[in-house]
Amino acid sequence: MLDAKGLGEAGVHDQAAPEGGNALFLTHYWLFFKRSFDMYLIVIAWLYVVLMLAVVQDSLIRAGILLFFLGFLPTLIVLRLRRRRIRRLKNPDGEF
Repeated sequence: MLDAKGLGEAGVHDQAAPEGGNALFLTHYWLFFKRSFDMYLIVIAWLYVVLMLAVVQDSLIRAGILLFFLGFLPTLIVLRLRRRRIRRLKNPDGEF
């Protein structure tokens, strides 16, 4: 049985859906997926823009430097921070 705050008798969130269905349960995961998808869409668009910038460079060395510093490094940092946040949300006690 759930109380008003959505906590079970032991004071932790119950994994099962409420008696009236699992609409709230699915809504939570849909919002998480939608936020994740939006972030990945932005990363893909950024990589496309950087690729187009690299294509118009007059030398391969400049294109490679541009791809590395404007494409690879920022994408690596953003995805690493996102993965760290997801791990922290999945395991709130701090152990990975």
